Amino acid sequence: MSQHTPGPWRAEKVEMPQTWDYWEISSDSEIVAEIDNTDRTTEVQEADARLVAAAPELLSSLRVIFDLSRNGSSNVVDVDKRLLSIASECRQAITKAEGAIQSANEQLAQPVETVEGSVAIKTDP
Repeated sequence: MSQHTPGPWRAEKVEMPQTWDYWEISSDSEIVAEIDNTDRTTEVQEADARLVAAAPELLSSLRVIFDLSRNGSSNVVDVDKRLLSIASECRQAITKAEGAIQSANEQLAQPVETVEGSVAIKTDP
């Protein structure tokens, strides 16, 4: 399996006078992809670009969750603390993919730590 371009990636709108605008997804060292389908609205192009740019963080979060599920500890407090940590990383990756605008119904669950170190998920905005 080949490796992808290391993250983080960012999405930037490139404005082209007298033609069409497009989105460029890049790392610190190179362009990773371009979103320039003129059949899609500007809003869809931007959403696609944000999702692609968040791919390295989303993949990293999924790997941690997968490893935790395979190699879980018998120590519940240890597992709960690891889940609390990855929940924050997941929230950041999802926010990057979806953008900053979210309705009250789309608010991301906020993990909070309880007294004994276990994790509860706060879903109220």
